[in-house]
Amino acid sequence: MADYNVAIIGGGVVGTSILRKLSTFQLKLVLIEKQPDVCEGASKANSGIIHTGFDAKPGSVEAECLRISRALWPRLVEDLKIPFITCGAVMVATNEEEKQCIENKYIPNAKANGVEVSWVSREELLEANPAVTPSALGGLSIPGESLADPFWVTRSFAEIAVMNGAEVLLGAGVQSIDQREDHFVIRLENGTKVTADYIVNAAGLWADEIAGMIGDTSFTLTPRKGQFILTEDAVPISQIILPVPTPKSKGILFSPIVFGGFLLGPTAEDQEDKWDRSTTAEGMEAVLS
Repeated sequence: MADYNVAIIGGGVVGTSILRKLSTFQLKLVLIEKQPDVCEGASKANSGIIHTGFDAKPGSVEAECLRISRALWPRLVEDLKIPFITCGAVMVATNEEEKQCIENKYIPNAKANGVEVSWVSREELLEANPAVTPSALGGLSIPGESLADPFWVTRSFAEIAVMNGAEVLLGAGVQSIDQREDHFVIRLENGTKVTADYIVNAAGLWADEIAGMIGDTSFTLTPRKGQFILTEDAVPISQIILPVPTPKSKGILFSPIVFGGFLLGPTAEDQEDKWDRSTTAEGMEAVLS
């Protein structure tokens, strides 16, 4: 028999949430994480925004997942005491073309996904967020957009799973996976071996490399780096301020954060090195401008 019923590779918010859910059943579980702690990858290096899915493609897996998650968050926040701000967001139109894009694309899209949105006038926008450019024409209000502490969420999932009997192996990078007739043999970089009936690949940016270990080369992941600036300076905004997206990215946003201060960014830089987490003067200048 295998050591575990399920081995989850990756200790981000996806891996730990799956671990938490499975730990409510009578299963032997292990989570394998290469880094010295959970939430050391993309799960901690993000804006912390809990999306409603107003801009997700209707009928897509993303839209369906976000629809389900909207119903789950209130209970999670209450049960896990997650730092959480229900501040809402506004997508600002700075010219007539952006206003038309909001009216013709984002409002119908949101309604198709069952997300409450409305157009707010320039006066309403500036009253709630005086820092927004006075030349704005108005914006799309998305009251359901919220903010959470990503690390708190991820760590809470892992802690509850451990209390339910799951194991978490930290500093345990996967070196290879052998697929046997009825189980998998996972060899770790520290020389140990784990066997499991099933594997959940939640390895984030490295999910393609994990899949490749059992011969699945059907996809590759190309990282896109985003540089943020965190400031404790007082900024007169009360909501998440979103630009109208471009074909390349959702653009640079301005947002409060749950533990104080404000977040500006990110950039959108396609690259090859998955480990490159450096910041640059050019990136900071792009955000500041």
